[in-house]
Amino acid sequence: MQFTSYEPAARHAVLAISTLTEQLHGGTCGPLVRIQDQEFALHHYNAAINDIRKLKSPETHPVVLLVCILFICIDVLQENRKMVIQHCKHGFALLKHTTFEYAWTKQYLLPLFRRVAATSFIWADDPSDFPDLDGLEHPMPDGFFNFADAQAMIDDVFSRTLRLVRRGDPYRIRPETNGAPPQELLTEQSQIRRLLEQWELLMEDFEARPLSPPGRESPTTENLTKTLRFILRCRFESCKIWLNVALDPEVYDHDKHMDTFVEMLEDLGVTDPEFLDGFRRSPIKAVGFEVGTGPRTAKGAFVPSSARMGLPGSQGLASSHSNLDGGYWYSI
Repeated sequence: MQFTSYEPAARHAVLAISTLTEQLHGGTCGPLVRIQDQEFALHHYNAAINDIRKLKSPETHPVVLLVCILFICIDVLQENRKMVIQHCKHGFALLKHTTFEYAWTKQYLLPLFRRVAATSFIWADDPSDFPDLDGLEHPMPDGFFNFADAQAMIDDVFSRTLRLVRRGDPYRIRPETNGAPPQELLTEQSQIRRLLEQWELLMEDFEARPLSPPGRESPTTENLTKTLRFILRCRFESCKIWLNVALDPEVYDHDKHMDTFVEMLEDLGVTDPEFLDGFRRSPIKAVGFEVGTGPRTAKGAFVPSSARMGLPGSQGLASSHSNLDGGYWYSI
């Protein structure tokens, strides 16, 4: 918010977002808001674009990155997939030249771009539109000191896993035409598997340590801890599933992961037997993830099993994006 006080582009973008969000929450529109129908928001959106075009010097790159994130938020609200993909790709390209000179962009903006990268890997049809993650990998930590540390690492693994799934589309969907996946993808799959194993070890070590001094625990703290654990575990388990299917043309049995997701729901406090039984039998399978920062727990984060996230029988991961509309990505 500090940037909005002296950077017109950031100020205009924030005003456009706040106007669209008010319309969404106010119930004056459906689950999708069109900026063309909001004169005030459209005015500030165009003003932000005009201002950002003037920022060409290297020292203005952090501002451009910040406004780029804001534009992604605006376009997600409108389901403007083409612009979301374009902004995301541009943002990652700019980060390569910015994170070394401006450490705060690596600390605060890179994690946001990692999270929104999921939209590009799911919505984009052309691999050339995927964001370039190379050179921006999260360093392997010695341990997790808080949930933010665990999230930073799993978000990086999450985006790399999605990239592997999309790169594996030709070999998974049409193996009879494209043959076996190249060694490069097999190596990447092994690297991601090792990262997931390391994340799990670090997470177990972190959870073995008390988060609060003895006697200082509270129901609020306990509930927050359970929610954060659920979100991170959802991402972790989803990465494991996607890693298994990324390069394999055989239909994967997702149902064998149901017990794990049910256990996570029970740990969260969802113990109603009728609900859990319905969850097991539902056509909504636990092949999902929570992309944003809010606790979007079970139902809204699951992808219908018919989509199968690009498995045989579908047209690829991008074909399932009709299930992941603007309302789904709203928490980004």
